[in-house]
Amino acid sequence: MVPIYRLSEGRENLHMNNYAFKQSQELLAAGKIVLIFIEGICLNTHQLQPFKKGAARIALTAVAEKLDLNIMPLSVSYNSFTRFGKQVRVELSTPIPAAQLLPYDQEALNMQHFNREIFSRLNNMIFEPASNVVKSNNLFLPLSVLGHFLHWPLYRVIKNIILQKTRQTVFYDSVLFGALLLCYPLYLILLLILFAFVHLQFTAIAIILLLHPVSAWVAVRNKIMTGSVS
Repeated sequence: MVPIYRLSEGRENLHMNNYAFKQSQELLAAGKIVLIFIEGICLNTHQLQPFKKGAARIALTAVAEKLDLNIMPLSVSYNSFTRFGKQVRVELSTPIPAAQLLPYDQEALNMQHFNREIFSRLNNMIFEPASNVVKSNNLFLPLSVLGHFLHWPLYRVIKNIILQKTRQTVFYDSVLFGALLLCYPLYLILLLILFAFVHLQFTAIAIILLLHPVSAWVAVRNKIMTGSVS
């Protein structure tokens, strides 16, 4: 992973982008693949954002050095940014010879043409979000419903806290995932202590605790929990 610095992150950091371009050229010259997030920004939207010039600049340098470079547009789409239990679609396009995307003698025109052509292709590959349809397997419906209600208290509390803390940012999913990953084992331990304190039989405690992860897995698989939207 090679970082790219934007003007908004400080003009004094822009010179460090030279390392990113040099590293990319060395990888391409060695016949390796360079993955570029060409929008240069992360937003929770299904619309493409204006492209930066970095990818076009790398392609221009590679063509000038006579490298046999192909550009493969690749889209990653989510059916939802807030619902639990997402569907992700990765779609690959036909590779395009870099020289075909850089037909002009002027660098500025080449960059504009490069971004325009890639934008057009990627725009046709963006996945339109599906309607919020709850799908379930009747065989596992009771276990799915149980999983939903067993986890509702923990999930709802953490979800609301993270939603407030990450509002107006794109970090909701990653922070929520991390918080649940840390809190869920503690939640089960607290339940274990509570059940032991009220002198519940060991067999009953084991069954209840085992039902939590099993029913949660079934609920997510059957999309019962996708009804929780922000």
